Amino acid sequence: MGFIGGGTTVYFLMKNDSNKINHDLNIVATPTNKPSVFNENATDPAKSPLNNETISNITFAKNTHDFGELEEGAVVTTVFEFVNKSERNLVISNCIGSCGCTVPTWPKETIKPGAKGMIEIEFNTAGKKDDQLKTVTVYANTEPSNTILYIKAKVNAK
Repeated sequence: MGFIGGGTTVYFLMKNDSNKINHDLNIVATPTNKPSVFNENATDPAKSPLNNETISNITFAKNTHDFGELEEGAVVTTVFEFVNKSERNLVISNCIGSCGCTVPTWPKETIKPGAKGMIEIEFNTAGKKDDQLKTVTVYANTEPSNTILYIKAKVNAK
């Protein structure tokens, strides 16, 4: 058994005795003859495992937002704007906040070359106090495969 890794996802490939890929796992060959488990998306390289033909470039206007001073219990949002600065489609596969108080919303559709988009982050200060630094990790078909956004605030206790 071997595996192909892409970001935090691992795809397993099984070989039979003659060292051929076991097609019972629904593994298909991509146009570059690299195995892919994305059978339904095999013609869309932006949704295939990363290779030199699928890597995009995401550029954020800023990577940190400071909310300043907040009262405990406040729920605030900010927006991180970005541009696809490549000639390939950009696909954001996931955004993960560092804790449940930090909730990102991101575009689920493909971002065309040169197009802009935004990631909205909601921060709930309930149960928080003093200096806060939270992160949102953005996973996309970029190199590196993740980008970290930061939010910070000084939360005053009730």
